[in-house]
This record gives sequence, C-alpha cells and structure tokens, in this order.
Amino acid sequence: QIASGMNHLASLGIVHRDLAARNVLVDMHQVCRLCDYGLAREGAVYMRAHARSMPIAWMSPEAISHGTFSQQSDVWAFGVVLYEIYSWGAQPYGGMGTEQVIDFVRNGRRLPAPVGTPDSAKQLMTRCWSARADERPTF
Repeated sequence: QIASGMNHLASLGIVHRDLAARNVLVDMHQVCRLCDYGLAREGAVYMRAHARSMPIAWMSPEAISHGTFSQQSDVWAFGVVLYEIYSWGAQPYGGMGTEQVIDFVRNGRRLPAPVGTPDSAKQLMTRCWSARADERPTF
C-alpha cells in the first residue's frame, strides 16, 4: 500500500522527500495512508537551495551529498521504511550520530536486514539502496 501511494505521487510528479514509517498512518482496517507532505515538492528532480534540518537516516547518497531529491531518492527512503517495518520500528542507524550516518552511507555501507526479514524483502531493500539512483526500482 505504501508503494502504491508513492507510485501515485510519482505519477503526479511529486517527490515526497520525507517518506518514513512515522509518516504512514494505518487505520483500523489496516489501510495505509501517506501523510506529512511538508517537504514534498513538485517536479522530477528537486535541489535543496539551502541547508535545513532534514531526515538524514532516510536520505539517499545524492540527497546527502548534493541536496538532490527525486523519485529515486524516495525509493531509497522506501527501503528504509522496509527496514523499520521488519525491525518492528527500530530507529535506522540506531546509536549513530548524524555525521556517522552520513559517513556510513557515503562509504557505501548499508543497514543490515533485520533478523527474520524474508529474502524477497532483503533483495528489495538492497535494490532500493543502490548507490546509483538509476539502478533503483520504481514504485
């Protein structure tokens, strides 16, 4: 359902920029709804004009290094959401500070798949976290 919602945003040319489990509401019928569009921008690619507080743990390498956000950076964040789901809500990069997370991602390292994650989900997370944005899956 999350991927379907993100596909809808992508079809409208909207980049969410803040996809995280905290921004997915689940109703009593177990229907997921995306929320918090405060950082969302229209356009295939958005470049941040100035520094501000951003959700580093969900940001792709190109977003961290160049302030470039796209549907592919939203796909990266979707991989982190999968990590959150399969870890039962663990904080991504728990115990690391902002600079440590930045170095971790820039050096090509990735979150480990939580124990019990199905192989298909592990493979999807790995694809979502490709260093090259054009190698990531689409929604």
